[in-house]
Order: sequence, then C-alpha cells, then structure tokens
Amino acid sequence: EDARNMTRLSDSLMDLAKASYDPNEISFSEVRLDEVLLESYSGIIKENPQYKVALHIDDTVEEQQLTIQGNEYLLRVAFNNLIDNACKYSPEHSCTVNVTVNSGNLHIDFTNTGITIAEEDLQHIFEPFYRSKNSRNEKGHGIGLFLTEKVIHLHHAEIQVTSVHHKTSFTVVFRSGEIHKI
Repeated sequence: EDARNMTRLSDSLMDLAKASYDPNEISFSEVRLDEVLLESYSGIIKENPQYKVALHIDDTVEEQQLTIQGNEYLLRVAFNNLIDNACKYSPEHSCTVNVTVNSGNLHIDFTNTGITIAEEDLQHIFEPFYRSKNSRNEKGHGIGLFLTEKVIHLHHAEIQVTSVHHKTSFTVVFRSGEIHKI
C-alpha cells in the first residue's frame, strides 16, 4: 500500500511538471472530449470496481463542439482527477458526468452527492497541497485539483465549483470562441 501511494504521488508530481511546461512546448492536436471522457470513465471503473459513474451527453451537443485542439494525456489526467474525487468523496462512491451546451459553450459537469465542501475551503481547494478538513480521512496529497485547474486553464477553459445541499459539482467550461484556438 505504501509503494502504491508513493507511485501515485510521484505520478502526480510528474503530471504537474508536464502541465507546468511552457505551453508552446506541449503538443496539441485535435481531441474529441467525449472520447477522452470515455477513456477516463473506463480507466477509473477498471481501477475501482466499486465506483459508479454515469456519463450523459446531451442530444443537442454536436460533434464539432466536442472537438478541440488540446493535449489528450493532460485532459485525461484532469478528467480522471475529477471523476475519482467525486467518487471518493461520495458515500455511494458515485459520480454523474453531464455534457451539455449552454449559450454556445460546452459544459462538462462532474457531480456527486455527500459531504458539502465548506465555504472557507472552496476558496482554497485549487491551491497546491491544500486538503480540506473533510478530505483528510481520504488518501491524497492535495495535488489533484491544483493540477486539474492548471490543465483546464492550459486549454483556455474554466473550472467552477459549487457545493450546496449535499451536492458538489465541478464544471469545466470550454468557451465557444476558444474551443478551436489553442
């Protein structure tokens, strides 16, 4: 178990280093976000058979809205972190991923039910090595959300979090004007 934890920590630090490269040195290519989400979903379920993940892509989402210039590896790392965290902090170990379009922007919501993140923690959760009081019972190093935010911003997208009434949602928003630019 200690060896596994050490491997996870070193992998996270390597991913953080990759996401911290000069954006001009990171290779970007055409990426289908739905395919990256499916790979993340499959990998998380394979590693954690007790997790329940539901992926829903709204019928109104068009193929071109799912295609961006991006780094598939880094996006998969970010999506893995969001799905894994949602399941880890849900009493049912479940996460719902919804892909929708709102005002022309692509929204990917990662939602769970369970413990609400305290208001004072919400302003710090994207800081490196920060662990909220609610998260200290779970394994982790406080790198995942920091890394995720870095990857999302690298792709000229935004990440937002809401946590109210025992429901927490992390929403990644790809702006329609930014989707193909990177």
